[in-house]
Amino acid sequence: MLIAVILPLIAGGATLESEKLYGASKVRGSCLSRGVSARPVSMGEAFTAVADDASAVSWNPAGLGRVSSLSAVATYDAVGQDVGITYLATAWPASRVTPGLAVTVVNLGSYDARDRDGVKTGSVNLMSVVLAGAFAFSNPEILGKGWTGLGAEVVSEPVGGSVFGFTAGGVHQLVERVDLGWAVQHVGTDGEGFSLPAVAKLGLGLVAEDGVRVSTDLGYRFISREPMASVGGEMSPVSNITLRAGYRYSRDGRVNGSNGFAAGLGFRYSSLDLDYAYQPFGELATSHRFALVYRGEKAK
Repeated sequence: MLIAVILPLIAGGATLESEKLYGASKVRGSCLSRGVSARPVSMGEAFTAVADDASAVSWNPAGLGRVSSLSAVATYDAVGQDVGITYLATAWPASRVTPGLAVTVVNLGSYDARDRDGVKTGSVNLMSVVLAGAFAFSNPEILGKGWTGLGAEVVSEPVGGSVFGFTAGGVHQLVERVDLGWAVQHVGTDGEGFSLPAVAKLGLGLVAEDGVRVSTDLGYRFISREPMASVGGEMSPVSNITLRAGYRYSRDGRVNGSNGFAAGLGFRYSSLDLDYAYQPFGELATSHRFALVYRGEKAK
């Protein structure tokens, strides 16, 4: 019962009916459908062409090419109903590629374990874990300025063992200050008819001369056959403070329709960013996400 209530929150856009619940009967690793970190979520998850820190491992691996020094992201997502999601990622530039690693831990709560006589013998924690690795390299000349990224992931859940998946993405500079991004994520099956929540995304990012950023994404979920779209932006009205807002739409309006709005803000101190994102899910819950992002000094 606990899992039945929680899965829609983690999937980030499902209906409550079991037959329509995204990921309930067809998909493993439904937590992969839920955006990570705070900055991308507060921008409506329109981040395919914007990814530029360690969380690019999970958004678009090509964005790792923008990482010019050690980067790290630590996020806690307070979902509600005693559910919490912890996300950690790091990336570092190497000689010709920029690798990155990420781990997502979904704590689904616990239940009492009892023996045959009904005597409590302890408690069992329900937990899902996703390990992901990726790397990015500069595009060959034929593709123009930008990066290409490749990644792999393994998803371990309380029931069903592990599933492996693959991800690919690209970032291309169309003109100065305008980037095009694409990503195909979570492609994998467990051999028993269950698949990861595969998705394809195409995004556009624009940075104005005053530093205002606007981005948009179009996507398609293969398993549920749902199109999705998002738009977001960020601006810094004063030094070291950034305001963000966005909206995400999917065909199922019960959760994402009128409640697809998200907002947040970020504070920068030296090489550290503290980001917050607010994301409502209608009557189900409201998500509060906090992320600490480290951006090391650029190598001279």
